[in-house]
Formats: sequence, structure tokens, C-alpha cells
Amino acid sequence: MEKNTQKVREARRAALESLKAKESPEVRLLRTECEELEERVRGINQDKSAMEESLATVLESTSNLTLEKQVLETELDELMANSEEMQNEHRDQLLDQLKEQQKLVGSLSERLRKQRSVVQTSINSNPSESEPSKEAKVFQEDIYVLQKLVYEAGLEVEKLRAELGI
Repeated sequence: MEKNTQKVREARRAALESLKAKESPEVRLLRTECEELEERVRGINQDKSAMEESLATVLESTSNLTLEKQVLETELDELMANSEEMQNEHRDQLLDQLKEQQKLVGSLSERLRKQRSVVQTSINSNPSESEPSKEAKVFQEDIYVLQKLVYEAGLEVEKLRAELGI
């Protein structure tokens, strides 16, 4: 069977070569052009296959980028929510600090009033002395320090209010 198949192939090949030898120059030219066109078609088909593969890669990359974008958007939303929570916590802390500063200012103001009263009483009880007593000088120094503390605490309160937008 194989011998017969081989004989048929050889006979076919011999017949084709015989026909080619008998062909006119126009037919040979057309055959050559057909072969060239067939070669160009094969090249175009290869280019088409390569482009299809590239397109598939681009589509896959686009799909991956879309998924990554969705993940990043979700993470951004979570970060924004966490940021808002942190801002609220910071605001609460600042409000607590403001309340503490206001208490401190109130306490210092009360101490200052008491110290003034004591100093005034001391001065009023010894009007004949030209020089204030040591105790009165200490009280005056304490008053100065307390006034400074009240002023600084007031500045701190204003700063906290500004941060809180109050």
C-alpha cells in the first residue's frame, strides 16, 4: 500500500513538472505572482495572530487594572472613614484639653483673687509702713506668677478654640 501511495505521489509530481515545462511565460508569471501573494497572506496571518495575542494581553491587563482600581478605591474609602474617625477622636481630645484648660484658668483666677485679697489686707493693715513686708512681696510675686499663668492658659484656650473652630 505504501509503495502504491509513493508511486502515485511520484507520478503526480512528474505530471506537474511536465505541465510546468509546457506552461507559457504568462502562466508562469501568474503562478509566481500567486505564490508571492500566498506568501504575503501567510505573513499577514502571522501578524494577525500576533496582534490577537497582543490584544488578549492588553485586555487581560485592562481587566487586572480595573480590579486593582476597585481594590484601591475600597482601601481609599476605608482610609477616609478611618481618617474621619481619627479627626473626631482628635477633636474630642482637644475639647477635653480645652475643658481642662478652662478649669485651670478658673482655679488660677480664684487663687489670684484670694492672693490679691490677702495682699490688700496686708497693705491696709500696715498703711504706715513705706516698704511692703516680706510676706507682701512674696504675695506680690505669687500674684505676678499667677497672672502670667492665667494669661498663658488663656492663650492655650484660644489656641484650642481656634483648632476646634469654636
